Amino acid sequence: MTSTIALISLVFQIALCGIFILNLFMTRQTFFANNYNRLVDVLQSDAVRDARHYVVDQLRHKEYGAGTWTDEDKQMASKVCGAYGTVGVYLEKGMVRLKDIDAYHVNLLACYGVLRPFIMEKKTPGGEQYWRHFTYLADKLKTHKPKLVA
Repeated sequence: MTSTIALISLVFQIALCGIFILNLFMTRQTFFANNYNRLVDVLQSDAVRDARHYVVDQLRHKEYGAGTWTDEDKQMASKVCGAYGTVGVYLEKGMVRLKDIDAYHVNLLACYGVLRPFIMEKKTPGGEQYWRHFTYLADKLKTHKPKLVA
């Protein structure tokens, strides 16, 4: 009788461990999903989406240099740098995974290619941290192969 109770107790404890592990897994998945949703809200806002299109459609045809970009060009560039910088913070802090942002891979690298001279100019003494997370993100994506789902 004692061994039966011990066996039932052991089975019950194993089942509880399984439920606990499943709960941890589901909590982790919810964590990533919530953070991804926050990033999509930022990246798909009208202002940021318009700025991304502006960078790719307009600024990529304009060489960056003294007096070549207007104030509007710089405002649009700053919006994109700030938004993608936020993504970089989330990635660096482990709040999203690279695979979570695969849909933005091509646009992000295209924008970074256009905006790199603008970013580098901001990194003058005292401004080394300007959009550091955007640069971090672009560096990570350069070696990442996205798995896009059609």
